[in-house]
Amino acid sequence: MEEKHAGKRKQTESKNMIKNFAKAIFGFIKKDKIKRQHILQSLGIDEESFLLTCDYHKTRVHSISELRALWMPDETDFNRSFRVFSCEYLRKHCL
Repeated sequence: MEEKHAGKRKQTESKNMIKNFAKAIFGFIKKDKIKRQHILQSLGIDEESFLLTCDYHKTRVHSISELRALWMPDETDFNRSFRVFSCEYLRKHCL
């Protein structure tokens, strides 16, 4: 019985890890206004609509597949810029 409980616990912890990781990326996007403006301007993306889309997706990431879907190269403005922000966060800020 403890093994089943332990298995559920591990699954829940990993689910929370993905949620926390996604929240950290979205938080990075929200907080670093100068970097956000620079990246969005270089990509030619409207900042207001990007932030609205971020708010929409922020509460909807519950698994790794949902987070991966935001990185997929379907070349929408949001996905492309979210990949850039994610890479920036991973390379320089996630420690």
